[in-house]
Amino acid sequence: MNEWDLDAIEETINIAIKRKCDVTIKMWRDGEFILRGGIIQNVDLKNRTIEVDDPFGLHNYNLDVIVDVTVLE
Repeated sequence: MNEWDLDAIEETINIAIKRKCDVTIKMWRDGEFILRGGIIQNVDLKNRTIEVDDPFGLHNYNLDVIVDVTVLE
């Protein structure tokens, strides 16, 4: 991923936090894509994690494995 891709993901995350809307997060882990959904509650830049609330509770995901964030409207 290049800097433009990272900036686009950051902008999408900021929009999703402001709107409190559902997102789909696409991650690359162990050679495959993983999709997760929910509402972004917090971004912890110190620990490089994102906190997402879904019907099963709060989950933390590593920012370094996120390759795409899509806002669902």
